[in-house]
Amino acid sequence: MPATPTDRLYGLTTSVAVKPAVDISADVNIQLYGPQTITTSTQTGTHTLTTTEGDRVLLTAQDNPIDNGIWISKPATWVRSPDFNGPRDVVNGTLVFSIFGDCWQVEAVNPVVIGTSQIHFRSTYPFSDSLNTLQRALRVPETFLNELPVIATRDGKFITFDSSGQPVMVTADDITADEAAARQHADANLQDQLTGNVPLEASAFSVISWHKQTVDNSVEIPDNMNAWSFGPVITVSPGQSVTIPENSYWTIANGQQVTNSGADVDYGEL
Repeated sequence: MPATPTDRLYGLTTSVAVKPAVDISADVNIQLYGPQTITTSTQTGTHTLTTTEGDRVLLTAQDNPIDNGIWISKPATWVRSPDFNGPRDVVNGTLVFSIFGDCWQVEAVNPVVIGTSQIHFRSTYPFSDSLNTLQRALRVPETFLNELPVIATRDGKFITFDSSGQPVMVTADDITADEAAARQHADANLQDQLTGNVPLEASAFSVISWHKQTVDNSVEIPDNMNAWSFGPVITVSPGQSVTIPENSYWTIANGQQVTNSGADVDYGEL
């Protein structure tokens, strides 16, 4: 169990294992002088702080990694926090929390010498376990799911999953292309579906469905069946017909049902 010394001047109770929470973290280089407005995006959201004297700020991306660590903001030159400023204050693996619930782990070579050692921070929010963050959030059975990409990659996209259950990003154009391909496939095998040459393709509405179809050869909808067409234009070629048995229906586009056989008919948008 780590010792927890108390700084009598600042009232900090700390150890090399876990540090008191910082007010904000900075993931870009910060000028260590006077008030600074810091905006950062972390696992807990986007946070902004204009520093005032005494704020605890975690610097994780200074141009020189030697300057990374916890700093106290001042009206003039900032100073290192007294709990992150000496040989007994930090080691490789030390955890630093923010007031928002984020956590970082120090990555450095022991012994860490403040002002000399390069100090890096790795985000560990939330703490890793046998399951990763996304897998636990979605409650899926896979033992691991890849983390989602950065904001710039996710912007304007939808999340779906590939055949191995991993999340992938798709655009509206991707979805439209997939839908067009499905409709083209359905159009191409209309006759085969209706004549029984291929298994009927189920839909949410019926056991036969097709899209924007010109019926070039006469077909008969099987008995006791509702054939669904998404249209909006369904054309029966000259001399051909769609035969609809007494107990069957042909539902087109907006749900209107055709109950009589049609010949040489352009049903248009029903």
